[in-house]
Amino acid sequence: MKNVIRALSFLVLILLLTTCGKWIVGPNPENTVSNNYDYFYRAVKENYSFFGEKQVAWDSLDQVYRPLINDSLSNDSLYSILSTMLFALRDGHVNLYVNNDRSRNADWYLDYPANFNQGFLNRQYWKGDYQSSGALLNTWLTDSIGYVYYGSFRAGFSKGHLDYVLNRFAKAKGLIIDVRENGGGSMRNVFRLVERFVPERTYFGTMQYKSGQSADDFSVPDSVFIKPLVDYKAIAEAKAKQKKKKGKEEEEEKASQEEKTTGPGRWAVADSTGMMLDKPIVVLVNRHSYSATNFFAGYMSTLPNVTLIGDQSGGGGGVPVSFELPNGWTFRISATRTYLPDGYNIEKGIEPDIYQTTGPAEELQGIDAIIEKGKSVILEKAASVDEK
Repeated sequence: MKNVIRALSFLVLILLLTTCGKWIVGPNPENTVSNNYDYFYRAVKENYSFFGEKQVAWDSLDQVYRPLINDSLSNDSLYSILSTMLFALRDGHVNLYVNNDRSRNADWYLDYPANFNQGFLNRQYWKGDYQSSGALLNTWLTDSIGYVYYGSFRAGFSKGHLDYVLNRFAKAKGLIIDVRENGGGSMRNVFRLVERFVPERTYFGTMQYKSGQSADDFSVPDSVFIKPLVDYKAIAEAKAKQKKKKGKEEEEEKASQEEKTTGPGRWAVADSTGMMLDKPIVVLVNRHSYSATNFFAGYMSTLPNVTLIGDQSGGGGGVPVSFELPNGWTFRISATRTYLPDGYNIEKGIEPDIYQTTGPAEELQGIDAIIEKGKSVILEKAASVDEK
């Protein structure tokens, strides 16, 4: 029976990850101010996952605000109290929704340099000479470097789009994936992108979800693995065996014919993107790289050929779940925790391998210093590979 419960729990977790999860619990108690507050207080206490990381004593907040609660309190006053309590969590996944308003705490990125100017990039780097493959803006940079900008994990792209983009840059010295200002979205798109950069089934860490009333009550960690869209290892082994059976000249002729029909630059060249596995890849991040983008940065940071450049990502390592109060208001809180293979909790963001800022001073020089740093890293690594 325990195994059944565990399997069901894991399925719930996967559902949350792939749909930005939403739990609405009920039935609700009678709609009074006191009941709304008590329901809110208990739901956050029992389900929020980062009290320790945020150093927030939820019971202490209750001692401050519970005396202010009475059934004659106005909706505006109740909203002010509940939103103030949530603000203390300093979590971009935490919101209270009332009619056409929602509470928010955006200090996770507003207190830091933007390190991104889309208008400048459009004029100086994209120059209107780019392609939009689904949500993937892609273009060539100088020095034979491929560049992809992905502005939101909410925006989709097909397998064909990604095939096309990666094949377009098959002969590039390296690839820059820019996810600055990407506030997150669907974890499905994270998995869909990461699976193109792993050579085999790869371990990316663990996830837990809140499972009890105590601050330390969490599920047993579930391991996260991502396997490549194509089994490149099996393909390589098959080709090696084939090469032994056939003469070198015949193999070269076959490869030449395949290049003519499925080579780089063709539309939707299926399953031929393994050429990126050994190339240097740079991921650009800033403080507004949040939620699903934070997961993407964390997962990519574990790969040996990937370098993160920019500022620390904004964080957001907990999948949000939602609740409805008796009065119909809804709120959401983070209810999971995510760890990388080395045990690092990604809630507070991923530190880049290379910190780099950019802004108006650099724009006066006609450059985005973060992109330029990415280019220099790729050129250095590509030169190192050529020397070997």
